[in-house]
Amino acid sequence: MWIAESDGRPGDPGAAEIRVTLSQSGPRYVSADSEFAVWAATLGEERDGEPVTLVGPLGHVNPGDQLVCTGGFSEHARHGWRFAVTTFRSSLPQSPEGIALWLQTRVPGIGRTFARAIVDHFGAESVFKELDRDPERLREVRTKAGRAISRKSVERAIVAWREVATIREVETFLFTHGISAGLAARLVRQYGENVVALLMQDPYRLTELPRIGFKIADRIARSIGIELDDPQRLRAGLLFVLEQAESDGHTFLPLEDLWQAAAKVLAVGELEQLESAVRTLVLAAEVVLDGQRAYVSELYEMECRLGAALGERARATPVELFAAPNRPDVQVSDEQWAVVELVRTRPLVLLTGLPGAGKTHTQRVLVDTARRARKRVLLCAPTGKAARRMRDLTGHDAMTIHRALGYSPAEGGFQRDEDSPLSDDFDLVIVDEASMLSLELADALFRAAGDCHVLLVGDTDQLPPIGAGSVLADLVECGVVPRVHLTAIYRQAARSLIIQSARRINAGELPFLSFEEARDTLGPEAEFDEDFFFIGRNGPESMRQAVVEVVCERIPARFGLDPRTDVMTLVPMRRGPVGLEALNAELEQRLNPGNRPVVVARSGLRLGSRIVQTKNDYTPDREVMNGEVAFVIEWDDEEGEARLSLDDGEREIVVPASALETYDLAWALTVHRSQGSQFPAVVAPWSTAYAIMLSRALLYTAVTRAQRLCVLVGERKAVAIALARSDERRRHSALAERIVDAAG
Repeated sequence: MWIAESDGRPGDPGAAEIRVTLSQSGPRYVSADSEFAVWAATLGEERDGEPVTLVGPLGHVNPGDQLVCTGGFSEHARHGWRFAVTTFRSSLPQSPEGIALWLQTRVPGIGRTFARAIVDHFGAESVFKELDRDPERLREVRTKAGRAISRKSVERAIVAWREVATIREVETFLFTHGISAGLAARLVRQYGENVVALLMQDPYRLTELPRIGFKIADRIARSIGIELDDPQRLRAGLLFVLEQAESDGHTFLPLEDLWQAAAKVLAVGELEQLESAVRTLVLAAEVVLDGQRAYVSELYEMECRLGAALGERARATPVELFAAPNRPDVQVSDEQWAVVELVRTRPLVLLTGLPGAGKTHTQRVLVDTARRARKRVLLCAPTGKAARRMRDLTGHDAMTIHRALGYSPAEGGFQRDEDSPLSDDFDLVIVDEASMLSLELADALFRAAGDCHVLLVGDTDQLPPIGAGSVLADLVECGVVPRVHLTAIYRQAARSLIIQSARRINAGELPFLSFEEARDTLGPEAEFDEDFFFIGRNGPESMRQAVVEVVCERIPARFGLDPRTDVMTLVPMRRGPVGLEALNAELEQRLNPGNRPVVVARSGLRLGSRIVQTKNDYTPDREVMNGEVAFVIEWDDEEGEARLSLDDGEREIVVPASALETYDLAWALTVHRSQGSQFPAVVAPWSTAYAIMLSRALLYTAVTRAQRLCVLVGERKAVAIALARSDERRRHSALAERIVDAAG
């Protein structure tokens, strides 16, 4: 191994190939297209070896990966010595310690003791060869004390080894084509052990997987000889553009936008070729052309079906759900009581309003009134956090829409539909946080609604849903569905500077950035709660330090809140010095210190980490929905299992290490992932470094996630930029006009 000289100069500046271990903390920088990256690494297999900085096509590799890189050293005037990577490949460890660590982190069922025993039994030079030949030989392994490994661990490791061996083959294939091995496990789980043959036949199948871009698939395709104007490539590129539009929230693309985007992706500008490829996709029923709109077929069918269902409800003759009730003694305004009267007679009603206007109180009154009339009421919301908030605030049971519709991947999706409607068990369905309803989820809900009356409750000024469509906004826009918009602010809510500032943001005005500003505006006699603060900071480093200080020291000292459980940092973006990844890494060190056992090396999860599920997991006994937060409270090294405590305070679950790959650190969340949740205290860094993402809806959503305290840290200019962007890029959707057409 070469040794760096004291001035940072490498011992062998002419080295053309080096073996490195990437930093566990992630890349220092990743380009916008996720191709180029800058990594800190160490030479060899040891994490405390000589440091080296890598630059090159490393945007898709993972923390902790061991690589063999080819390229060369050069000295940058500002950044010093760096190794510019031209190609790289996965590197299996060679030392006993490195092999034991690899076994422990890559093979479910192999804990620390088992891993060391395996290396001792087979020898470092023979482990991979012997276990690839016959993984059943794991049954021979004994600890140094002669003790057998638990049968459960051995059986799991034998099964896992076969998959791991396949993954290594796929890694080699991917590296041959200049692609990160980090995709290998996903590809094997998606396509099975014949994935390499499948990709050689149709590399564009890769674009079916979330977050795998056309560039990656195209790189393989081009390397195996597929030409730029190959019809297969053109069709794949057009589908990718439409699917990207869907991930951006659009249900369709205007044809002009489709041609422009496809030409950019494909580097082929011949309109005739693109039109021919689209006609082929239409004949294959993968794409629908509706006038000048291009849809992925499934989204077209959903939009038409949902538009017809909502239009039918809008034009339906009023039918009493229950007899006209007496107005209750509890305080209820005329507009709140109007909601009860509308829901009583109309099959679909919208309830919208700003924070503090009484949407929750209205739901409580409606539920109590309907139940006194002996009507069966279902309360539901798009996320588990939102459903629990609904339950806590109304005092009645609530569940996720997915659970209400009996979602089961094993059974093919939603089990409740036209043939098994909700009206078999309920008379009234109330959906909170309806601004989060995507086209797909709303379609499933109304397919199953049957004869139920439905009330959708939400705030159209929040961020639109993560999926395609903006159903609540479209329903408001169409103007044919009965709607009550609450505007009054009640005394208790009026005291909150969180509520007051949120309303000012919604109106395009600066929030109260100081108590003096609040007094000047509200009047010297006004009483208000000191629950909203602005801490001015310029520059990412100053801002990052301020956020960490506020979370870890100032809030606990002044407000007595636990920074581990009561405070959430909400950020606009993942990357950057004050982005999600950087803040989570910093807060993990401050709030979960010590040499805790590592649970998932890729994302830096350890015993004691606060984590968030990033996809829906419907596995029995450990069902956790996307966006739910938990703590790692126990780690069984031998079994390779973690015990998690969900932040609902009601459940603990046991999760194998392989299933923890879908969890990330959660001391900080993106504002988008926080939708439907609220936290006792929110800290929100707000920087011009996020300029591309800043919008009024984003700021409004971040502030309204706070229950008791909100601290905005950053630059006035960044706040002003967000306020100026009131019309976030409009989503392409024809749902509103389809509702109007169906309503007649």
